Amino acid sequence: MLSRRAFVEAGAALAALAASRARAAEHANQRAPDGQLRVIIDRSFDEGLAFGAAAERRGAHVDAVDADLGSFWMRTLEPRLRHGPFALAGLTAGAPLFCLELLCRDYGLTTVYRIEHARRPDGGVRHTLTGDPALDGWTERLAAAGAQWAAGAAELATSGAAVPRPTIALEPLDLRAHEHSAQSLFTWMIAPPPVGATLVGAALAATRP
Repeated sequence: MLSRRAFVEAGAALAALAASRARAAEHANQRAPDGQLRVIIDRSFDEGLAFGAAAERRGAHVDAVDADLGSFWMRTLEPRLRHGPFALAGLTAGAPLFCLELLCRDYGLTTVYRIEHARRPDGGVRHTLTGDPALDGWTERLAAAGAQWAAGAAELATSGAAVPRPTIALEPLDLRAHEHSAQSLFTWMIAPPPVGATLVGAALAATRP
């Protein structure tokens, strides 16, 4: 069962999706320079603030948003995407991520990876990767980071000379899945695929305890 907040967030951004589709098609093939990255964090979570601070220290542009993702999309992200797709990374709850994954499809972007950060009864956090299997080792690194996992997740998002590109076609986050509880946070990256690339596979989930 979705929470009231998740329902409102999803509804607002899906309304933005309906308004943007007609404008998106003519711009879908334009591309921003490789390596361009914009970071989005939900400032209502301490982990989001930690992720944003670590990303800023590593030179990323960070936007701190709240539950009004639809307004941020229409006023900030979509106008810039009209000039060509660029990569996005961030830390949010599930509903905003779901909406971004849908909205960004119109501009040729797809998900590189998602990591669900689910709180355990013992106070720890379980990190579950969906996406490029080459990133599997990061779940162990985040677990080893303990309470500082958000900074480690920001390192993953901002590491390397160029933004990673999607290697498989991921479906948007399934908000109905029982493992995606209202307490889960997600770190993620959404980016344009390499020019001329064909993504294979409908979805891939790599689960690590």
